[in-house]
Amino acid sequence: MPKNNAVNNRKRMENEMKHRLKIWLFTALFALTGCSNRNAPADMPAQGGGERKEQISSEPESEAVKEQGQDMDADEYSPAEAAEALNLYAQNLSICDLSDLSLSYERVSGEYTDYFYTQGLKGITEKLAEKPAGCLCTEVWDFDADGMPELLTFELEETDETYQVKAVMYEYQNGTIAGAADIVILENLLGGNIDSAEIRFLVKDGKYICVDSWQYTFVAADGVSIDLAAFYYDGSHFTEMFQVFETGSDFGGTGKESTELIEQLHAMGYDRSAAAVYDRDVFHLYAADEGVEALLKIRLVNSMQTGETDWTEMPTAFIRQISGETAGQYMLPESNSRKLELFDLSGMTKEQLRIARNEIYARYGWQFETPDLEKYFEARTWYVPSENVDDTILSEAELANLELLQEAEKTAPEAGEQAGTDIQGTTELTAFELGQISQVLCEIDAYGFLCSFYTDVRDVELDQVFYTGAGIRDEAFIKEVRDDYLKAVHAEEFHTDFLALRETDMDALLKKRTGYGLSDMRKPLGWTYLAEQKAYCMEAGDTNYMEAAVIQGLKTEDGMYYIAYENPALAYTDDSALCRVTLRKQGDTYQFVANEKFAE
Repeated sequence: MPKNNAVNNRKRMENEMKHRLKIWLFTALFALTGCSNRNAPADMPAQGGGERKEQISSEPESEAVKEQGQDMDADEYSPAEAAEALNLYAQNLSICDLSDLSLSYERVSGEYTDYFYTQGLKGITEKLAEKPAGCLCTEVWDFDADGMPELLTFELEETDETYQVKAVMYEYQNGTIAGAADIVILENLLGGNIDSAEIRFLVKDGKYICVDSWQYTFVAADGVSIDLAAFYYDGSHFTEMFQVFETGSDFGGTGKESTELIEQLHAMGYDRSAAAVYDRDVFHLYAADEGVEALLKIRLVNSMQTGETDWTEMPTAFIRQISGETAGQYMLPESNSRKLELFDLSGMTKEQLRIARNEIYARYGWQFETPDLEKYFEARTWYVPSENVDDTILSEAELANLELLQEAEKTAPEAGEQAGTDIQGTTELTAFELGQISQVLCEIDAYGFLCSFYTDVRDVELDQVFYTGAGIRDEAFIKEVRDDYLKAVHAEEFHTDFLALRETDMDALLKKRTGYGLSDMRKPLGWTYLAEQKAYCMEAGDTNYMEAAVIQGLKTEDGMYYIAYENPALAYTDDSALCRVTLRKQGDTYQFVANEKFAE
Protein backbone atom coordinates (compact mmCIF):
# COMPACT_ATOMS: atom_id res chain seq x y z
CA MET A 1 0.00 0.00 0.00
CA PRO A 2 1.43 3.48 -0.83
CA LYS A 3 2.49 5.42 2.23
CA ASN A 4 0.08 8.37 1.74
CA ASN A 5 -2.90 5.99 1.45
CA ALA A 6 -1.86 4.24 4.65
CA VAL A 7 -1.68 7.60 6.46
CA ASN A 8 -5.09 8.64 5.17
CA ASN A 9 -6.62 5.32 6.19
CA ARG A 10 -5.09 5.64 9.63
CA LYS A 11 -6.53 9.14 10.09
CA ARG A 12 -9.95 8.01 8.90
CA MET A 13 -9.79 5.07 11.30
CA GLU A 14 -8.87 7.38 14.18
CA ASN A 15 -11.83 9.67 13.43
CA GLU A 16 -14.18 6.72 13.28
CA MET A 17 -12.80 5.40 16.53
CA LYS A 18 -13.38 8.70 18.30
CA HIS A 19 -17.07 8.48 17.49
CA ARG A 20 -17.47 4.73 18.06
CA LEU A 21 -15.68 4.73 21.39
CA LYS A 22 -18.16 7.25 22.75
CA ILE A 23 -21.10 5.22 21.45
CA TRP A 24 -19.62 2.16 23.11
CA LEU A 25 -20.05 3.66 26.56
CA PHE A 26 -23.77 3.03 26.15
CA THR A 27 -23.64 -0.26 24.28
CA ALA A 28 -20.66 -2.20 25.67
CA LEU A 29 -21.23 -5.22 27.81
CA PHE A 30 -21.11 -4.27 31.45
CA ALA A 31 -17.82 -5.07 33.08
CA LEU A 32 -17.23 -7.21 36.14
CA THR A 33 -19.47 -10.13 35.09
CA GLY A 34 -19.12 -13.82 35.86
CA CYS A 35 -20.47 -16.49 38.25
CA SER A 36 -19.65 -17.01 41.64
CA ASN A 37 -16.33 -16.73 43.33
CA ARG A 38 -15.08 -20.22 43.91
CA ASN A 39 -12.92 -19.44 46.92
CA ALA A 40 -13.21 -22.00 49.66
CA PRO A 41 -14.64 -20.56 52.88
CA ALA A 42 -12.93 -20.77 56.21
CA ASP A 43 -13.00 -24.02 58.19
CA MET A 44 -16.37 -24.72 59.70
CA PRO A 45 -17.20 -25.69 63.27
CA ALA A 46 -18.15 -29.30 63.88
CA GLN A 47 -21.84 -30.10 64.05
CA GLY A 48 -23.65 -32.92 65.79
CA GLY A 49 -26.30 -35.22 64.39
CA GLY A 50 -29.94 -34.13 64.41
CA GLU A 51 -32.85 -35.96 65.94
CA ARG A 52 -35.24 -35.10 63.09
CA LYS A 53 -34.93 -35.98 59.45
CA GLU A 54 -31.80 -33.88 58.98
CA GLN A 55 -28.46 -35.63 58.89
CA ILE A 56 -25.68 -33.19 59.76
CA SER A 57 -21.97 -33.72 59.29
CA SER A 58 -18.90 -31.59 59.86
CA GLU A 59 -16.39 -30.95 57.11
CA PRO A 60 -13.53 -33.46 57.44
CA GLU A 61 -10.02 -32.20 58.01
CA SER A 62 -8.28 -32.76 54.69
CA GLU A 63 -5.04 -30.75 54.85
CA ALA A 64 -3.00 -33.96 54.81
CA VAL A 65 -4.95 -35.16 51.82
CA LYS A 66 -4.44 -31.85 50.05
CA GLU A 67 -0.69 -31.79 50.75
CA GLN A 68 -0.29 -35.38 49.64
CA GLY A 69 -2.30 -34.65 46.50
CA GLN A 70 -0.19 -31.62 45.66
CA ASP A 71 3.06 -33.56 45.94
CA MET A 72 1.79 -36.44 43.81
CA ASP A 73 0.20 -34.22 41.15
CA ALA A 74 3.16 -31.88 40.81
CA ASP A 75 5.39 -34.89 40.14
CA GLU A 76 3.26 -36.10 37.26
CA TYR A 77 1.42 -33.34 35.41
CA SER A 78 0.32 -29.73 35.62
CA PRO A 79 -3.17 -28.44 36.51
CA ALA A 80 -3.56 -27.19 32.94
CA GLU A 81 -2.79 -30.62 31.50
CA ALA A 82 -5.27 -32.25 33.87
CA ALA A 83 -7.97 -29.67 33.08
CA GLU A 84 -7.46 -30.12 29.34
CA ALA A 85 -7.76 -33.91 29.63
CA LEU A 86 -10.83 -33.71 31.86
CA ASN A 87 -12.56 -31.17 29.63
CA LEU A 88 -11.91 -33.33 26.59
CA TYR A 89 -13.32 -36.33 28.43
CA ALA A 90 -16.40 -34.31 29.43
CA GLN A 91 -16.93 -33.10 25.86
CA ASN A 92 -17.02 -36.69 24.65
CA LEU A 93 -19.69 -37.68 27.17
CA SER A 94 -23.19 -37.95 25.75
CA ILE A 95 -25.57 -35.64 27.61
CA CYS A 96 -28.97 -37.01 28.50
CA ASP A 97 -31.34 -34.08 27.89
CA LEU A 98 -34.85 -34.66 29.24
CA SER A 99 -36.25 -31.44 27.84
CA ASP A 100 -38.37 -32.90 25.06
CA LEU A 101 -40.09 -35.50 27.27
CA SER A 102 -43.50 -35.34 28.90
CA LEU A 103 -44.99 -37.58 31.59
CA SER A 104 -48.04 -39.74 30.94
CA TYR A 105 -51.19 -39.49 33.06
CA GLU A 106 -53.72 -42.14 33.98
CA ARG A 107 -57.39 -41.37 34.60
CA VAL A 108 -58.87 -43.00 37.71
CA SER A 109 -62.60 -42.69 38.25
CA GLY A 110 -63.69 -41.75 41.73
CA GLU A 111 -67.09 -41.63 43.39
CA TYR A 112 -67.61 -37.95 42.61
CA THR A 113 -64.93 -37.06 40.11
CA ASP A 114 -62.08 -38.42 38.04
CA TYR A 115 -58.46 -38.21 39.22
CA PHE A 116 -55.30 -38.00 37.13
CA TYR A 117 -52.03 -39.59 38.21
CA THR A 118 -48.61 -39.72 36.56
CA GLN A 119 -46.34 -42.74 36.56
CA GLY A 120 -43.30 -40.49 36.71
CA LEU A 121 -40.20 -41.27 34.68
CA LYS A 122 -40.96 -44.97 35.11
CA GLY A 123 -43.97 -44.44 32.89
CA ILE A 124 -41.81 -43.33 29.97
CA THR A 125 -38.94 -45.81 30.35
CA GLU A 126 -39.07 -46.66 26.66
CA LYS A 127 -38.62 -43.02 25.69
CA LEU A 128 -35.76 -42.67 28.17
CA ALA A 129 -34.09 -45.71 26.64
CA GLU A 130 -33.77 -43.73 23.41
CA LYS A 131 -31.70 -41.09 25.21
CA PRO A 132 -27.90 -41.30 25.63
CA ALA A 133 -26.72 -43.00 28.81
CA GLY A 134 -27.40 -40.99 31.86
CA CYS A 135 -25.01 -37.97 32.15
CA LEU A 136 -27.13 -34.88 32.87
CA CYS A 137 -24.40 -32.27 33.39
CA THR A 138 -20.62 -31.88 33.81
CA GLU A 139 -18.32 -29.39 35.54
CA VAL A 140 -14.50 -29.23 35.78
CA TRP A 141 -13.09 -27.52 38.86
CA ASP A 142 -10.72 -28.04 41.78
CA PHE A 143 -13.41 -29.17 44.20
CA ASP A 144 -11.06 -30.44 46.92
CA ALA A 145 -8.71 -27.41 46.75
CA ASP A 146 -5.60 -29.55 46.25
CA GLY A 147 -4.36 -27.50 43.29
CA MET A 148 -5.56 -30.02 40.69
CA PRO A 149 -8.93 -30.00 38.89
CA GLU A 150 -11.55 -32.74 39.00
CA LEU A 151 -14.52 -33.57 36.78
CA LEU A 152 -17.96 -33.70 38.41
CA THR A 153 -20.85 -35.35 36.59
CA PHE A 154 -24.50 -35.76 37.54
CA GLU A 155 -25.73 -39.10 36.24
CA LEU A 156 -29.26 -40.47 35.91
CA GLU A 157 -29.70 -44.05 37.10
CA GLU A 158 -32.70 -46.35 37.04
CA THR A 159 -33.60 -48.40 40.13
CA ASP A 160 -36.34 -50.96 40.65
CA GLU A 161 -38.77 -48.31 41.88
CA THR A 162 -37.69 -45.01 40.38
CA TYR A 163 -34.83 -42.98 38.91
CA GLN A 164 -32.09 -41.37 40.99
CA VAL A 165 -29.27 -38.88 40.43
CA LYS A 166 -25.72 -39.78 41.36
CA ALA A 167 -22.77 -37.36 41.66
CA VAL A 168 -19.57 -38.89 40.29
CA MET A 169 -16.12 -37.33 40.74
CA TYR A 170 -13.37 -38.16 38.24
CA GLU A 171 -9.64 -37.60 38.75
CA TYR A 172 -6.83 -37.46 36.19
CA GLN A 173 -3.94 -39.62 37.39
CA ASN A 174 -1.03 -41.27 35.62
CA GLY A 175 -2.35 -40.22 32.24
CA THR A 176 -5.78 -41.78 32.71
CA ILE A 177 -9.16 -40.61 33.94
CA ALA A 178 -10.91 -42.71 36.53
CA GLY A 179 -13.86 -42.37 38.86
CA ALA A 180 -12.64 -41.46 42.33
CA ALA A 181 -15.90 -41.30 44.29
CA ASP A 182 -19.65 -41.27 43.82
CA ILE A 183 -22.74 -40.72 45.92
CA VAL A 184 -26.48 -40.63 45.32
CA ILE A 185 -27.52 -37.03 45.93
CA LEU A 186 -31.20 -37.39 44.94
CA GLU A 187 -32.88 -40.74 45.54
CA ASN A 188 -36.13 -40.06 43.72
CA LEU A 189 -36.30 -38.01 40.51
CA LEU A 190 -39.81 -37.44 39.15
CA GLY A 191 -41.37 -40.52 40.69
CA GLY A 192 -45.00 -41.63 40.50
CA ASN A 193 -47.71 -39.00 41.14
CA ILE A 194 -45.18 -36.17 40.72
CA ASP A 195 -46.40 -33.67 38.12
CA SER A 196 -44.69 -30.42 39.10
CA ALA A 197 -41.10 -29.87 40.21
CA GLU A 198 -38.26 -27.39 40.70
CA ILE A 199 -34.95 -29.26 41.13
CA ARG A 200 -31.57 -27.53 41.19
CA PHE A 201 -28.05 -28.89 41.45
CA LEU A 202 -25.70 -26.26 42.89
CA VAL A 203 -22.09 -25.64 43.86
CA LYS A 204 -21.38 -23.34 46.81
CA ASP A 205 -18.01 -21.58 46.95
CA GLY A 206 -16.64 -24.06 44.41
CA LYS A 207 -16.63 -26.65 47.17
CA TYR A 208 -20.01 -27.86 48.37
CA ILE A 209 -22.12 -29.90 45.96
CA CYS A 210 -25.77 -29.30 46.78
CA VAL A 211 -29.25 -30.33 45.69
CA ASP A 212 -32.45 -28.36 46.27
CA SER A 213 -35.43 -30.43 45.16
CA TRP A 214 -39.14 -29.63 45.54
CA GLN A 215 -41.36 -32.21 43.78
CA TYR A 216 -45.13 -31.71 43.92
CA THR A 217 -48.26 -33.75 43.50
CA PHE A 218 -50.32 -30.99 41.94
CA VAL A 219 -53.25 -32.45 39.99
CA ALA A 220 -54.27 -35.45 42.09
CA ALA A 221 -53.55 -33.95 45.51
CA ASP A 222 -51.83 -31.09 47.32
CA GLY A 223 -48.41 -32.00 48.64
CA VAL A 224 -44.69 -31.66 48.15
CA SER A 225 -41.61 -33.77 48.72
CA ILE A 226 -38.56 -31.72 49.75
CA ASP A 227 -34.99 -32.98 49.42
CA LEU A 228 -32.25 -30.62 50.58
CA ALA A 229 -28.67 -31.88 50.80
CA ALA A 230 -25.02 -30.85 50.58
CA PHE A 231 -21.86 -32.89 50.14
CA TYR A 232 -18.13 -32.25 50.34
CA TYR A 233 -15.44 -34.01 48.31
CA ASP A 234 -12.11 -34.35 50.14
CA GLY A 235 -10.01 -35.95 47.40
CA SER A 236 -11.05 -39.53 47.95
CA HIS A 237 -14.71 -39.69 48.98
CA PHE A 238 -17.86 -37.64 49.52
CA THR A 239 -18.97 -36.57 52.97
CA GLU A 240 -22.55 -35.58 53.65
CA MET A 241 -22.80 -32.13 55.23
CA PHE A 242 -26.55 -32.25 55.74
CA GLN A 243 -29.58 -33.96 54.29
CA VAL A 244 -33.21 -33.03 54.89
CA PHE A 245 -36.27 -34.88 53.68
CA GLU A 246 -39.74 -33.47 54.31
CA THR A 247 -43.14 -34.34 52.88
CA GLY A 248 -46.52 -32.68 53.33
CA SER A 249 -48.27 -29.45 52.51
CA ASP A 250 -47.87 -27.35 55.66
CA PHE A 251 -44.45 -26.73 57.18
CA GLY A 252 -45.46 -23.99 59.58
CA GLY A 253 -43.27 -24.00 62.67
CA THR A 254 -40.87 -26.65 61.39
CA GLY A 255 -38.12 -24.17 60.56
CA LYS A 256 -37.33 -23.14 64.11
CA GLU A 257 -37.09 -26.82 65.06
CA SER A 258 -34.36 -27.37 62.44
CA THR A 259 -31.58 -26.08 64.65
CA GLU A 260 -28.87 -28.43 63.38
CA LEU A 261 -29.66 -27.60 59.76
CA ILE A 262 -29.65 -23.87 60.47
CA GLU A 263 -26.27 -24.07 62.22
CA GLN A 264 -24.81 -26.00 59.30
CA LEU A 265 -26.21 -23.56 56.74
CA HIS A 266 -24.63 -20.66 58.62
CA ALA A 267 -21.32 -22.52 58.80
CA MET A 268 -21.35 -23.04 55.02
CA GLY A 269 -22.17 -19.39 54.27
CA TYR A 270 -25.86 -19.97 53.50
CA ASP A 271 -26.88 -17.20 55.91
CA ARG A 272 -29.91 -15.96 53.98
CA SER A 273 -31.10 -19.48 53.26
CA ALA A 274 -30.80 -20.23 56.98
CA ALA A 275 -32.89 -17.15 57.74
CA ALA A 276 -35.58 -18.36 55.33
CA VAL A 277 -35.73 -21.69 57.18
CA TYR A 278 -35.87 -20.11 60.63
CA ASP A 279 -38.08 -17.08 59.96
CA ARG A 280 -40.38 -18.31 57.19
CA ASP A 281 -40.28 -22.15 57.25
CA VAL A 282 -38.99 -22.21 53.66
CA PHE A 283 -36.43 -24.93 52.90
CA HIS A 284 -34.47 -23.60 49.92
CA LEU A 285 -30.84 -22.83 49.05
CA TYR A 286 -31.08 -19.30 47.71
CA ALA A 287 -28.88 -17.50 45.20
CA ALA A 288 -29.16 -14.48 47.51
CA ASP A 289 -26.24 -16.06 49.37
CA GLU A 290 -22.79 -15.39 47.96
CA GLY A 291 -20.85 -17.97 45.98
CA VAL A 292 -23.85 -19.95 44.70
CA GLU A 293 -23.49 -21.35 41.19
CA ALA A 294 -26.29 -23.44 39.69
CA LEU A 295 -25.08 -26.11 37.28
CA LEU A 296 -28.39 -27.72 36.37
CA LYS A 297 -32.10 -27.17 36.83
CA ILE A 298 -34.89 -29.63 36.04
CA ARG A 299 -38.41 -28.23 35.93
CA LEU A 300 -41.65 -30.14 35.55
CA VAL A 301 -44.67 -28.02 34.58
CA ASN A 302 -48.14 -29.41 33.97
CA SER A 303 -50.76 -28.05 31.60
CA MET A 304 -53.18 -27.23 34.42
CA GLN A 305 -50.62 -24.83 35.91
CA THR A 306 -50.23 -23.08 32.58
CA GLY A 307 -53.97 -23.03 31.87
CA GLU A 308 -53.70 -25.18 28.75
CA THR A 309 -56.14 -27.76 30.22
CA ASP A 310 -58.82 -27.57 32.88
CA TRP A 311 -59.67 -29.98 35.67
CA THR A 312 -61.88 -32.14 33.44
CA GLU A 313 -59.30 -32.71 30.68
CA MET A 314 -56.39 -35.12 30.51
CA PRO A 315 -53.35 -33.01 31.51
CA THR A 316 -49.74 -33.18 30.34
CA ALA A 317 -46.56 -32.58 32.34
CA PHE A 318 -43.56 -31.24 30.43
CA ILE A 319 -39.92 -31.62 31.50
CA ARG A 320 -37.51 -28.72 31.04
CA GLN A 321 -33.79 -29.32 31.63
CA ILE A 322 -31.77 -26.10 31.90
CA SER A 323 -27.98 -25.80 32.07
CA GLY A 324 -25.12 -23.93 30.44
CA GLU A 325 -23.14 -20.75 31.01
CA THR A 326 -25.82 -18.32 29.80
CA ALA A 327 -28.54 -19.88 31.96
CA GLY A 328 -26.34 -19.50 35.04
CA GLN A 329 -25.44 -15.84 34.55
CA TYR A 330 -26.58 -12.84 36.55
CA MET A 331 -27.21 -9.44 35.04
CA LEU A 332 -25.19 -7.92 37.90
CA PRO A 333 -23.29 -10.74 39.66
CA GLU A 334 -22.37 -8.72 42.75
CA SER A 335 -25.64 -6.90 43.39
CA ASN A 336 -26.23 -9.13 46.45
CA SER A 337 -22.77 -8.68 47.98
CA ARG A 338 -21.57 -5.07 47.63
CA LYS A 339 -22.86 -1.58 46.98
CA LEU A 340 -22.66 -0.89 43.28
CA GLU A 341 -21.37 2.33 41.73
CA LEU A 342 -22.55 4.15 38.63
CA PHE A 343 -19.66 2.79 36.57
CA ASP A 344 -20.96 -0.75 37.26
CA LEU A 345 -24.05 0.18 35.23
CA SER A 346 -22.15 1.67 32.30
CA GLY A 347 -23.62 0.69 28.93
CA MET A 348 -26.78 -0.88 30.34
CA THR A 349 -30.16 -0.19 28.74
CA LYS A 350 -33.37 0.63 30.57
CA GLU A 351 -34.58 -2.98 30.17
CA GLN A 352 -31.31 -4.44 31.45
CA LEU A 353 -31.50 -2.20 34.52
CA ARG A 354 -35.08 -3.31 35.10
CA ILE A 355 -34.02 -6.95 35.01
CA ALA A 356 -31.06 -6.23 37.29
CA ARG A 357 -33.36 -4.52 39.81
CA ASN A 358 -35.76 -7.46 39.86
CA GLU A 359 -32.82 -9.87 39.98
CA ILE A 360 -32.24 -8.80 43.59
CA TYR A 361 -35.69 -10.11 44.50
CA ALA A 362 -35.40 -13.14 42.20
CA ARG A 363 -32.43 -14.39 44.21
CA TYR A 364 -34.89 -14.84 47.11
CA GLY A 365 -37.47 -16.68 45.00
CA TRP A 366 -39.85 -13.82 44.17
CA GLN A 367 -42.76 -15.10 42.03
CA PHE A 368 -43.22 -12.72 39.12
CA GLU A 369 -46.63 -11.98 37.64
CA THR A 370 -45.25 -9.99 34.69
CA PRO A 371 -44.90 -12.55 31.86
CA ASP A 372 -41.59 -11.32 30.47
CA LEU A 373 -39.89 -11.31 33.87
CA GLU A 374 -41.37 -14.68 34.76
CA LYS A 375 -40.04 -16.18 31.50
CA TYR A 376 -36.62 -14.58 31.91
CA PHE A 377 -35.98 -15.80 35.44
CA GLU A 378 -37.46 -19.26 34.92
CA ALA A 379 -34.71 -19.73 32.32
CA ARG A 380 -32.01 -19.02 34.93
CA THR A 381 -30.61 -22.13 36.60
CA TRP A 382 -30.17 -20.36 39.95
CA TYR A 383 -33.78 -19.16 40.22
CA VAL A 384 -36.47 -21.03 42.13
CA PRO A 385 -39.95 -19.48 42.58
CA SER A 386 -40.93 -19.80 46.21
CA GLU A 387 -42.11 -16.69 48.05
CA ASN A 388 -42.56 -12.95 47.73
CA VAL A 389 -40.36 -11.24 50.28
CA ASP A 390 -40.46 -7.66 51.50
CA ASP A 391 -37.57 -5.24 51.71
CA THR A 392 -37.01 -5.91 55.42
CA ILE A 393 -34.98 -9.02 54.67
CA LEU A 394 -32.71 -7.31 52.15
CA SER A 395 -29.21 -6.31 53.14
CA GLU A 396 -27.99 -2.73 53.31
CA ALA A 397 -26.07 -3.25 50.06
CA GLU A 398 -29.13 -4.68 48.28
CA LEU A 399 -31.33 -1.79 49.41
CA ALA A 400 -28.74 0.72 48.21
CA ASN A 401 -28.48 -1.08 44.87
CA LEU A 402 -32.25 -1.03 44.41
CA GLU A 403 -32.25 2.73 44.84
CA LEU A 404 -29.29 3.15 42.46
CA LEU A 405 -30.91 0.98 39.79
CA GLN A 406 -34.27 2.75 40.05
CA GLU A 407 -32.60 6.11 39.51
CA ALA A 408 -30.48 4.83 36.63
CA GLU A 409 -33.56 3.42 34.87
CA LYS A 410 -35.08 6.89 34.60
CA THR A 411 -32.39 8.22 32.23
CA ALA A 412 -31.04 5.03 30.64
CA PRO A 413 -31.42 4.56 26.86
CA GLU A 414 -33.91 2.10 25.43
CA ALA A 415 -32.59 -1.02 23.73
CA GLY A 416 -31.30 -0.14 20.27
CA GLU A 417 -31.11 3.57 20.98
CA GLN A 418 -27.94 5.31 19.87
CA ALA A 419 -26.63 7.99 22.13
CA GLY A 420 -25.11 11.17 20.81
CA THR A 421 -21.43 11.89 20.88
CA ASP A 422 -21.73 14.32 23.78
CA ILE A 423 -21.95 12.13 26.86
CA GLN A 424 -22.58 13.79 30.18
CA GLY A 425 -19.99 12.97 32.80
CA THR A 426 -17.24 11.91 30.37
CA THR A 427 -14.19 13.73 29.10
CA GLU A 428 -12.03 12.99 26.09
CA LEU A 429 -8.43 12.31 27.06
CA THR A 430 -5.81 14.88 26.07
CA ALA A 431 -2.71 13.96 24.09
CA PHE A 432 -0.69 14.12 27.31
CA GLU A 433 -3.12 11.77 29.10
CA LEU A 434 -3.09 9.36 26.16
CA GLY A 435 0.70 9.34 26.38
CA GLN A 436 0.51 8.46 30.07
CA ILE A 437 -1.92 5.61 29.39
CA SER A 438 0.29 4.36 26.57
CA GLN A 439 3.23 4.16 28.97
CA VAL A 440 1.12 2.28 31.52
CA LEU A 441 0.00 -0.31 28.97
CA CYS A 442 3.60 -0.99 27.95
CA GLU A 443 4.90 -1.49 31.49
CA ILE A 444 6.34 -4.93 32.16
CA ASP A 445 3.75 -5.76 34.82
CA ALA A 446 0.82 -4.50 32.70
CA TYR A 447 1.12 -5.44 29.02
CA GLY A 448 0.31 -9.10 29.77
CA PHE A 449 -3.24 -8.07 30.59
CA LEU A 450 -3.66 -7.08 26.92
CA CYS A 451 -2.67 -10.52 25.63
CA SER A 452 -6.08 -12.13 26.28
CA PHE A 453 -9.67 -10.93 26.10
CA TYR A 454 -12.23 -10.80 28.90
CA THR A 455 -15.20 -8.79 30.16
CA ASP A 456 -14.24 -9.53 33.77
CA VAL A 457 -10.56 -9.33 34.69
CA ARG A 458 -10.94 -12.44 36.83
CA ASP A 459 -11.11 -14.34 33.53
CA VAL A 460 -7.73 -13.06 32.30
CA GLU A 461 -5.25 -15.68 31.03
CA LEU A 462 -2.70 -15.80 33.84
CA ASP A 463 -0.18 -17.59 31.61
CA GLN A 464 -0.06 -14.42 29.49
CA VAL A 465 0.19 -12.06 32.46
CA PHE A 466 3.23 -13.82 33.95
CA TYR A 467 4.76 -15.22 30.74
CA THR A 468 8.02 -13.25 30.97
CA GLY A 469 7.97 -12.65 34.71
CA ALA A 470 5.81 -9.52 34.92
CA GLY A 471 8.63 -7.64 36.64
CA ILE A 472 8.65 -9.88 39.72
CA ARG A 473 11.23 -12.47 38.67
CA ASP A 474 14.02 -13.10 41.18
CA GLU A 475 17.06 -14.69 39.51
CA ALA A 476 18.48 -15.97 42.81
CA PHE A 477 15.19 -17.69 43.62
CA ILE A 478 15.00 -19.15 40.10
CA LYS A 479 18.42 -20.76 40.56
CA GLU A 480 17.37 -22.03 43.99
CA VAL A 481 14.38 -24.02 42.70
CA ARG A 482 15.81 -25.30 39.40
CA ASP A 483 16.66 -28.77 40.70
CA ASP A 484 13.35 -29.09 42.51
CA TYR A 485 11.51 -28.34 39.28
CA LEU A 486 13.48 -30.91 37.26
CA LYS A 487 12.68 -33.51 39.89
CA ALA A 488 9.00 -32.59 39.84
CA VAL A 489 8.68 -32.96 36.06
CA HIS A 490 10.96 -36.03 35.89
CA ALA A 491 13.51 -34.32 33.65
CA GLU A 492 17.31 -34.31 33.70
CA GLU A 493 17.96 -30.99 32.01
CA PHE A 494 16.37 -27.84 30.62
CA HIS A 495 15.80 -27.42 26.90
CA THR A 496 14.84 -23.73 27.01
CA ASP A 497 14.62 -20.82 29.46
CA PHE A 498 13.25 -21.50 32.94
CA LEU A 499 11.05 -19.19 35.01
CA ALA A 500 9.91 -19.53 38.63
CA LEU A 501 7.75 -17.01 40.50
CA ARG A 502 6.79 -16.90 44.15
CA GLU A 503 3.08 -17.34 44.77
CA THR A 504 3.07 -14.37 47.18
CA ASP A 505 4.63 -12.06 44.58
CA MET A 506 2.10 -13.11 41.95
CA ASP A 507 -0.75 -12.49 44.37
CA ALA A 508 0.58 -9.01 45.22
CA LEU A 509 0.92 -8.05 41.55
CA LEU A 510 -2.62 -9.16 40.75
CA LYS A 511 -4.02 -7.18 43.67
CA LYS A 512 -2.14 -4.13 42.47
CA ARG A 513 -3.24 -4.39 38.84
CA THR A 514 -6.77 -5.81 39.27
CA GLY A 515 -7.91 -5.47 42.89
CA TYR A 516 -8.22 -9.29 43.06
CA GLY A 517 -5.85 -11.90 44.46
CA LEU A 518 -4.56 -15.08 42.85
CA SER A 519 -7.25 -17.20 44.51
CA ASP A 520 -9.97 -14.98 42.97
CA MET A 521 -8.91 -15.74 39.41
CA ARG A 522 -11.18 -18.12 37.52
CA LYS A 523 -8.81 -19.62 34.96
CA PRO A 524 -6.09 -21.89 36.34
CA LEU A 525 -2.45 -21.12 35.73
CA GLY A 526 -1.05 -23.92 33.58
CA TRP A 527 2.37 -23.99 35.25
CA THR A 528 3.97 -26.59 37.50
CA TYR A 529 3.35 -25.79 41.17
CA LEU A 530 6.02 -26.59 43.76
CA ALA A 531 4.12 -26.90 47.01
CA GLU A 532 7.12 -26.78 49.35
CA GLN A 533 8.58 -23.66 47.75
CA LYS A 534 5.13 -22.16 47.09
CA ALA A 535 6.17 -21.27 43.57
CA TYR A 536 4.87 -21.61 40.01
CA CYS A 537 7.35 -22.70 37.35
CA MET A 538 7.44 -23.08 33.58
CA GLU A 539 9.80 -23.32 30.61
CA ALA A 540 9.61 -20.98 27.61
CA GLY A 541 12.14 -19.51 25.22
CA ASP A 542 10.18 -16.70 23.62
CA THR A 543 8.29 -13.59 24.70
CA ASN A 544 4.77 -12.22 24.44
CA TYR A 545 5.81 -8.59 24.82
CA MET A 546 3.74 -6.11 22.83
CA GLU A 547 3.45 -2.34 22.54
CA ALA A 548 -0.15 -1.22 22.21
CA ALA A 549 -0.78 1.78 19.96
CA VAL A 550 -3.29 3.95 21.83
CA ILE A 551 -5.73 5.73 19.51
CA GLN A 552 -8.37 7.45 21.63
CA GLY A 553 -9.79 7.46 25.15
CA LEU A 554 -12.51 8.73 27.45
CA LYS A 555 -12.63 9.04 31.22
CA THR A 556 -15.57 9.36 33.57
CA GLU A 557 -16.00 11.29 36.79
CA ASP A 558 -15.87 7.96 38.65
CA GLY A 559 -12.31 7.23 37.54
CA MET A 560 -13.11 4.83 34.70
CA TYR A 561 -10.99 4.97 31.55
CA TYR A 562 -12.12 3.56 28.19
CA ILE A 563 -9.17 3.22 25.81
CA ALA A 564 -9.22 2.27 22.13
CA TYR A 565 -5.93 0.82 20.91
CA GLU A 566 -4.35 -1.33 18.22
CA ASN A 567 -3.26 -4.79 19.36
CA PRO A 568 -0.24 -5.84 17.27
CA ALA A 569 -0.81 -9.50 18.13
CA LEU A 570 -3.98 -9.42 16.00
CA ALA A 571 -2.43 -7.73 12.98
CA TYR A 572 -1.76 -10.97 11.12
CA THR A 573 -4.59 -13.14 12.45
CA ASP A 574 -7.71 -10.94 12.50
CA ASP A 575 -9.39 -8.59 10.05
CA SER A 576 -9.11 -5.82 12.64
CA ALA A 577 -6.52 -5.20 15.34
CA LEU A 578 -8.73 -2.64 17.11
CA CYS A 579 -9.41 -3.34 20.78
CA ARG A 580 -10.67 -1.51 23.84
CA VAL A 581 -9.36 -1.83 27.37
CA THR A 582 -11.24 -0.59 30.43
CA LEU A 583 -9.18 0.71 33.36
CA ARG A 584 -10.05 2.00 36.80
CA LYS A 585 -7.91 4.67 38.47
CA GLN A 586 -6.99 3.67 42.03
CA GLY A 587 -4.70 6.26 43.57
CA ASP A 588 -1.61 6.36 41.39
CA THR A 589 -2.36 2.95 39.83
CA TYR A 590 -4.50 1.95 36.87
CA GLN A 591 -6.31 -1.33 37.42
CA PHE A 592 -7.54 -3.52 34.57
CA VAL A 593 -11.30 -4.17 34.37
CA ALA A 594 -11.90 -5.57 30.86
CA ASN A 595 -10.14 -6.07 27.52
CA GLU A 596 -12.23 -6.72 24.42
CA LYS A 597 -11.95 -6.81 20.66
CA PHE A 598 -13.71 -3.83 19.17
CA ALA A 599 -16.97 -4.96 17.57
CA GLU A 600 -17.29 -3.85 13.97
